[in-house]
Amino acid sequence: MRRGQVVVFAGFPPVLDGRAQWVIKRAAAVSGDPIPRDSVPALRSVPEQHVPARHLVALGDRPDRSYGSRRDGYVTADRFLGVVV
Repeated sequence: MRRGQVVVFAGFPPVLDGRAQWVIKRAAAVSGDPIPRDSVPALRSVPEQHVPARHLVALGDRPDRSYGSRRDGYVTADRFLGVVV
């Protein structure tokens, strides 16, 4: 996966009322990239400087109406479904 790709992952909680909750966002930073602290309040105080292995930062294209990593922090590999083609 690369920065800028559109990704699909399980929401939080991943299942609500017996139905899977899938989220579609853009990968703003992937493993090894610098953490975009200015645009991700939930990650401003994490000690690491780069996105850890098996994690990504996912943001919606409309910041005024979308949360993703802005509110929930990293998306972990166990929640990741795939890249949109």
